[in-house]
Formats: sequence, structure tokens, C-alpha cells
Amino acid sequence: MRVFSGIKLTDEVTDEMEQIIVMLSEHKNIIKVVPAKNLHITLRFLGNIDEEKYQEFLFNLENAFNSLTPFYVDIQGIGFFPNKKHIRVIWAGVENHPSLSLIHDIVENAATKIGLPPDNKFHAHVTVGRTRSQITLHLVQELEAKFQNKRWGKIKVDHITIFESVLHQTGPEYKELAQIPIGGN
Repeated sequence: MRVFSGIKLTDEVTDEMEQIIVMLSEHKNIIKVVPAKNLHITLRFLGNIDEEKYQEFLFNLENAFNSLTPFYVDIQGIGFFPNKKHIRVIWAGVENHPSLSLIHDIVENAATKIGLPPDNKFHAHVTVGRTRSQITLHLVQELEAKFQNKRWGKIKVDHITIFESVLHQTGPEYKELAQIPIGGN
């Protein structure tokens, strides 16, 4: 099974992000747009793991977030990975909240305990598109002008979700496998 952990966005935030999805969809020949239903903050991509490793991962996360308190983060702005000159990913920013980093560290620890190599490049974001080929400077400037200071909304982080990513010709389908509460809810 192909698995990752993440934080779901609220319907209000995904509705607000339709603006950028529509704009990016106008360039579908060079940008693969992430459908609104798939928007999320990835904490850790685990990749293809078997059922035993998956269960062990869940066990490692059991009660791991009990001492934390649910919190809110702002989703805002736009950015590009790896940089504006060579764009592979177009993303919306996520507020740099200390609890979000702590949650990532806990998930990362659970992943390394099942034998996965460390992933030390966490940068909280919401991927909205992936480039198929280089996009023009004009389009980058247009996206920045329209969305750089855009506040997409605030989400309450009171659980994380474990997803299975099922690949289809039309794109991935994300199935929720488990929700792990923050604060022992």
C-alpha cells in the first residue's frame, strides 16, 4: 500500500483555493493541477509499505499526540519548489507553527522506527500544482501578483490523517485509512 500522513484542509479553505485551481487549470498543458478534494498538508510520505509496517507505524503514533493541544494554522500566499527559476511544484504556504513542527517530528520518528530513511526536508505547504514543463516568468509574476498576499483561511489541527494513495490513470485517489487525534480526543 502507498501511504502518507497529512492534515486535511477544511471545505472553506479548499473552496477559497478554487481561485488558484481555476487559474492553474487554464495552463493544464504545462501544469498538472491538484484537485480541491486532494488538497492537504503532507507530514510524511511513507511510500509503498506492507500491512505489517503500516500497523507498526500506527502503533508508534498511538497516544503520541496526547500531550499536545489542538491549534490553528493559517494557509496563505503562494510559493514554488525548488525555486522561481526552475519550478516543479506550485504551493500555498502554511503558517510556521511550533506545534506543526513537533507533530512532524513525532511522525518522522514513527516512520524511522519502521525502517524508513530520515526525511529532513519538511516545509509545511499545500501543493496546488506540479509543472510538466517550465512555466514562463510572466505566469509566475501573474500568480504572485494575484496570490502572494492571499489568505486562504485558517484550519484547526486537531488530528492527523493517514491516507492511502491509489494511483489511477486520471491521477491519485486518496483514501482515509485512519485519524489520530491531537490532545487525546
